[in-house]
Amino acid sequence: FETVHRRKDGSLYPVEVRLQLSRTENPPVFVAIIQDITARKHAEARLVYLANYDTLTDLPNRVLFHQKMEETLARTRRGGTIAVLSVDLDNFKSVNDTLGHPAGDAALQTIAGILEDLVRENDTAARIGGEEFEKYERDSSAVGTFSLTRKCFSSDGSKDVREIDVIKDDSQNNPFLDIQRKDVKDLI
Repeated sequence: FETVHRRKDGSLYPVEVRLQLSRTENPPVFVAIIQDITARKHAEARLVYLANYDTLTDLPNRVLFHQKMEETLARTRRGGTIAVLSVDLDNFKSVNDTLGHPAGDAALQTIAGILEDLVRENDTAARIGGEEFEKYERDSSAVGTFSLTRKCFSSDGSKDVREIDVIKDDSQNNPFLDIQRKDVKDLI
């Protein structure tokens, strides 16, 4: 079993304890082997991070985004709205080709930072793929979200808004989703 032990300095560290019954003694005794598993816990945490986050931007990746969105959709079906924004950087390959990969990486990190600034406690922004980002907001005015995002990307005219989609329910021309008819595959 796993537990924590305390060092002399008071700090805690994880350990694995293995117990074995030794019947060679009279009365029988338990032999305990205690092993510090700090390195293993750090490696496990790193693997979880790598499986769920984009290492360049530190944003959730497609897998985690879909998982969080499924959870949000389940809560939203009981009432509420959701807005989904997609950001696709057109012709991004030319940035890498002309300015180099470090410049491309910096641009992706900047976009990620802008999206992170827009994320509230119950929202998620993610890097879905190479130059694709998505963000969803729960219980929000989609039109307000779109306006705020557009302002962040073009407030001084130096940044060009290429593609930011607000999913609309066409039957009502309403910027909110009819959650009863949608799932993550329909939204993304």
